[in-house]
Amino acid sequence: MINTQPLLRRLIAEFVGYSFLHMAVVVSGIMASGGGTRNSYLMERLYAQMPSHLRMTTTNEFGVPAAFKETIKFATLAHAIIIGLSNNDWCSENGE
Repeated sequence: MINTQPLLRRLIAEFVGYSFLHMAVVVSGIMASGGGTRNSYLMERLYAQMPSHLRMTTTNEFGVPAAFKETIKFATLAHAIIIGLSNNDWCSENGE
C-alpha cells in the first residue's frame, strides 16, 4: 500500500518548484505563508525544488505570522478594490 501523504507533499513541492522555473515573470524571492509552512517535510522539499537563484522564506521573517495568510489575502483584495485594480482575470471569470 502506498503512503499517500509523503507522495502528495513531494508532488506539491515538485509542481511548485517547476512552476517557478517556468514563470512568465522574473522573481528573486518567494514568501511562503499558511498552514503548510508548519509542515517541515513539505518546506524541506520546497527548498530543495526551488531554483538556486530564488530566495525562499516565510512571512514570519518580515514580522507577519505565516498563520495569517487568509487575513493578508483579504486585505490585499480589499486594497485592490479600493484603488481600482482588477483582482481576477476576466477570462477565468467568463470560463474561457
